[in-house]
Amino acid sequence: MGVRFITRGINAKLSGRLMWSGLTGPGLSVSATSIPENTAPGTTIGVAVPVNASNPGAVSIVSQTLANALVMSGANYVTGSATFDYETTSSFVVTFQYSDDSGTHQFARTFNLIDVLEGITADSILILSDSTLFTADRA
Repeated sequence: MGVRFITRGINAKLSGRLMWSGLTGPGLSVSATSIPENTAPGTTIGVAVPVNASNPGAVSIVSQTLANALVMSGANYVTGSATFDYETTSSFVVTFQYSDDSGTHQFARTFNLIDVLEGITADSILILSDSTLFTADRA
């Protein structure tokens, strides 16, 4: 015969073994991790929300592998002054942080740039020949 107790979502039975269920630590939900290349500075990308946190503070960005890629604006993360060029950098990592009653928590998230078709302008002409696509600039 063992002792059974329930404490804040923890179910355990002490009888030579210990079983845990329902445990989840603090986390972070981000609503988007893809950004089209050439996105203008100040564009809202998504929302960062603490999950399973007790009395969480504001989310901040503590590091990123592409300098000035994102900045926090309230709960939103928006594009900073970085140049988003898929051909130069196809992804980068941002580390978010917040504190709650249980301590300070950091979460790394990978953001992927979406390649956008470039090089064809209003001054270009498309020519189809034998199923081959060509571009030619008007002179």
